[in-house]
Amino acid sequence: MRRRESDRCVYCGRIFDAGTEKTDDHVFPKNLYPVPRRSDWDPIIVPACEDCNRKWSDAEEHFRNVVDSAGFNLASEELYLDKIQRGLRRPESKGRIRDLLSMSEAFEVDGKTRLRIYPARDARVLNVIRKIVVGLCHHHEISTALSMERIRADVLRFRVPAEDLARLQYEQREADIVEYWYGVRTEAGVHSVWLFRFFESIGFIAVVSESEDGTFPWEANLDPRGKGET
Repeated sequence: MRRRESDRCVYCGRIFDAGTEKTDDHVFPKNLYPVPRRSDWDPIIVPACEDCNRKWSDAEEHFRNVVDSAGFNLASEELYLDKIQRGLRRPESKGRIRDLLSMSEAFEVDGKTRLRIYPARDARVLNVIRKIVVGLCHHHEISTALSMERIRADVLRFRVPAEDLARLQYEQREADIVEYWYGVRTEAGVHSVWLFRFFESIGFIAVVSESEDGTFPWEANLDPRGKGET
């Protein structure tokens, strides 16, 4: 990555000058970390303009609430009992509670009704995953100011075989909070592949296209109705 790329916003590519202030952005939202862990946390920080840094704050708070609701480890419980409960007590947070309920469905476990949350039902959640991928591409010196239009993101709906994970680079920022795996140019037309796991339970996948329009080579074999060629 060229030295010049450290002098511009990693999200929009804007050059820092007298009219554009440089700020530090946490690639993984810092609100994912319970307060007692802050002194131990080694965050990934990238340069961002004020506009890009500010515009993600609301979506990242929503993202935190969603992934914490799907987590079942001690870190997610600590986060809920501290930051999330305090946040949900604010009068303006009624909408956040409605958002969580709209993404959930009731199911029975041992005769008790529980809620299962479906993160992919909310575009804001997947957009935060895309934003994280852009920040990590800069951090790992793969590319900077990557267009989010090139990124497909979804909940990880299958178990990744161990041999496939072994081919990817593994990283973590406190393994019980966030782990991720990535590979660059794993196949033709693919810029990079990213797997994420939050709170040891909920997973996401993101695939970045080599093409600026966000298409992949195999999509040429699909007709407009989404069916394979006959």
